[in-house]
Amino acid sequence: MAAGSSLLAAGITFAAIDDDTYEGSVFSLYGNNGALVPPRITLAESIRRRQPALVILYINDSRDCKKQAFDITQLQSRFGSLVNFIAVNVDTFPQDQPDLQTYFQGEVPKLLLFDPRGKLLYESTGYTPARTVEPYFRKLVTNLPARSAPAPLAPAMPAPP
Repeated sequence: MAAGSSLLAAGITFAAIDDDTYEGSVFSLYGNNGALVPPRITLAESIRRRQPALVILYINDSRDCKKQAFDITQLQSRFGSLVNFIAVNVDTFPQDQPDLQTYFQGEVPKLLLFDPRGKLLYESTGYTPARTVEPYFRKLVTNLPARSAPAPLAPAMPAPP
């Protein structure tokens, strides 16, 4: 019996980024970021607080969503302290976010970047590399009030005498 077939006989399966099968949360498996789901805030609450938000509409059994998860993690590591990241599984649309259903037209992943007033600044459907979205984040962050901007780096420590 070949090694691969013994693994299958044992009921072991492997996650694959290049297929449309369900293996679990795309953010945990492919983005190394289980903290994104469930969302910590709704879009309505983010706007009420005057905080910008990136909404990610996704499903767990899509190769494009699997690829997108890693890029979302990259963006969150750069901008997560200034922008709310709201990942919403469209297979189980939350009842408390009906406003997001209007943006879903049957294709995933879908990225929606909102300014603090709720104005849609950027929208993409399908896999979108982080480098494509990043300029919109930079422009958004540049226009945030000073109290929301990242703190300047501390001066370098002086060299010991």
